[in-house]
Parts: sequence; C-alpha cells; structure tokens
Amino acid sequence: MRPIVFLLGLGAFASTTLAQSPGTFTATGSLSTTFPWSATLLPNGKALILIHGDGNIGRTQSSELYDPSTGTFTATGERTTSGGYTATLLPSGKVLIAETWATGANGYVSLGHAELYDPDTGTFAATGDMTAARAGGIATLLNNGKVLIAGGWVTPEGRAVDIY
Repeated sequence: MRPIVFLLGLGAFASTTLAQSPGTFTATGSLSTTFPWSATLLPNGKALILIHGDGNIGRTQSSELYDPSTGTFTATGERTTSGGYTATLLPSGKVLIAETWATGANGYVSLGHAELYDPDTGTFAATGDMTAARAGGIATLLNNGKVLIAGGWVTPEGRAVDIY
C-alpha cells in the first residue's frame, strides 16, 4: 500500500501560481538601468536586484526591487560602495553585500568592504571591512547564521577566509 501525501500551501506559497507553462520564459517589466549583478529573494517575496553598472571605484551603484505580483521594478536605496560583490540573505531578513572588486585605472582592484541592505527601510549601511581585500570569491550562509566568505584573488594570498 502506498502512503497518501497531502501538501498544504502556507503563507505566501498558498497564492503562488505559474504564469506560464513549465519550460517557457515570459518577459516581465524592465530594469531602469543595465548590468544587473545579482538577485536575492527577500522574505517579503520581492527580489533585491543589485546593479553593478561599470564597476568604477567611487561610483555608488543603484539597486532595485522586483515585485513579482505586479511585474514591476522600483528603485531602492543607494549602495555605500561600488564594485563586484556577493549578496547573501541573512536570517534577520537583511542582505549582506561583500564588495570584492572594482575597476580602477590599472585594471581590477581588490576590495574588502561590506554593507547590509535592510528591506524594512530600503537602505544600505556600511558594516565594516573584511580581513582581506579580494577580487571575486564566494559567500554562503552557514547553518549557524554566519556567512562564510572565501577565496578570490586575494591580496596578498588567495586562501583568505572571513566569517561575518
């Protein structure tokens, strides 16, 4: 005898429907600028889209929120720094952005800046620097709620690891 399984939708999942057939793509809205770098799903169901722009040092980059219920993008806050980055959703609902690289006069420049995005206020705030500047690298949320940031082209060596 096979067991019977009942799946119940809870919260936001109960109203989730597919707008198109599986395996197809459908256009939705337009970003206000080009070169989006990452998208992070927020607890409120919206997606934080971080815009990289051209990555020049000293240029604050923009960000937008995508609302899947309306298919629209709206501006939200200005980042405190610029450059390539990782974006990790924290258990608090905030997003940790670890700045890893930018474009300078002589090519790529390693960065070690970090900031937090607060979806409740739509603002970014600096949250200190990593122990090593790096160009590239990875970040992942650990089971204990901390973020592991590792690797990349790190100055002075590529084995640096940070925990936030």
